[in-house]
Amino acid sequence: MFTATEATAAGTNALVSREFDLWPTSSALGGVASAYPDALLALWANPAILSGKAGQVGATHTEWFQDTRLEQLGAVLGGDRLTFGLSTQLVTTGDIPLRPLSAGVPVAYSTPLDHFEARDFGVGLSAGYRATSQVSLGATARWLSQKVYVYEASAPAFDVGLSWQAARTLTLAACMNNLGPALDWGQGASAPLPLTMRAGLAWQPRTQLSVYGDVWSVRERSVRVASGVEWRPVDFLALRAGGVAGQDEQLLSGGTGLTWRGLGFDYAIVPRSAGLGTVHRFALHFTPSRHKKSASASGS
Repeated sequence: MFTATEATAAGTNALVSREFDLWPTSSALGGVASAYPDALLALWANPAILSGKAGQVGATHTEWFQDTRLEQLGAVLGGDRLTFGLSTQLVTTGDIPLRPLSAGVPVAYSTPLDHFEARDFGVGLSAGYRATSQVSLGATARWLSQKVYVYEASAPAFDVGLSWQAARTLTLAACMNNLGPALDWGQGASAPLPLTMRAGLAWQPRTQLSVYGDVWSVRERSVRVASGVEWRPVDFLALRAGGVAGQDEQLLSGGTGLTWRGLGFDYAIVPRSAGLGTVHRFALHFTPSRHKKSASASGS
């Protein structure tokens, strides 16, 4: 009535956690990620962006339809040329009905035989290295696992990235995510990782205004193009908006960010069509070095 093949039916690319926008700042900007200067986002996107970033720790919470939840925790150990990071993510779902099959297809309106949960989990170690004053490189090694009903699978995955400061106000970047073998469910069933290739830019025409763009392709999916704008009317406030093409269930998004004495809060709202509801994402983070600077400034 239920086989490993059906266990992967929720997403043949495996791992729901790798299908979300990678961090609330990315979500608010339409999904851009490759060149945005956020160290915590870099743990899941382009590890080259880690280079030269200050130490930081942060966590995020996301709620989606059918009680699907995404939790992320990241930490960055800052350095001048070499920066390290540690990241974890966990996706859990609510009760999923287990229904009998007819000709290999679940009978939609039948009485459920049982209910079960599904979960995705991953832990990763990242490093960003500043090779020259303009070029940075990065890599992430990650262990991913998934459980659906009584079936479990796991596999390693790798991210690699490059960042180039082409001009004082322009940064170009590219990365590849989810390099690795397919998840093997046994019984001849497997699911390839959602291999993703990204390229993007960050342009700052004015001190308070930044423009971002990304184009990316996910295995077996159409190419997506996203752009976003971030405006900082004052140092502690960021207003963000973005859009994406090539993703039918999402078009526009927005959000905000607040920082004070090293503490930060980011929020993103992503309306989705096709009955998928609205996704709300929250992140809290702390940057010790910024707190020290604020304290020394107030003391002087």
